[in-house]
Amino acid sequence: KLLNFQSNINIIEQILQDRDEQYYCFCEKYIYECVNIYKKMHNRYCSTSTISDPIDKATCDHLQTFSDIYSTF
Repeated sequence: KLLNFQSNINIIEQILQDRDEQYYCFCEKYIYECVNIYKKMHNRYCSTSTISDPIDKATCDHLQTFSDIYSTF
């Protein structure tokens, strides 16, 4: 879901710019779901200062990308 968010950020931004857009509420709900997923995964995979497992590191890198994109809103 987070990777889909990143892939479709342009569409999401367009929807959010127009509150009258028919998908606005669905888009907001989708974003809230993504943020909740991000929080849970971040706590699980990125909570330690040193990440030694390469899979955890890759996951944490994806989460950081999501955070960077989300913070532009």
